[in-house]
Amino acid sequence: MIHNFIRLTAVILSSDNCQTKKKQLPDESSTTVRRINLCMMNIKSSHITN
Repeated sequence: MIHNFIRLTAVILSSDNCQTKKKQLPDESSTTVRRINLCMMNIKSSHITN
C-alpha cells in the first residue's frame, strides 16, 4: 500500500533577521506555526578561525 503525504512548507525571512516557518501537516487541518528567532543566535561563519 502506498501512502501519499503532502506537506506544504513556507519559509519567510522578515526584516529583523527572524525566521517564521509555517508548516501544514497532512494529518491536521490546522497550520502549525513555528517562529525561530535567529536574532538570538550568535553564529558568524565569516569569522571562523582555525
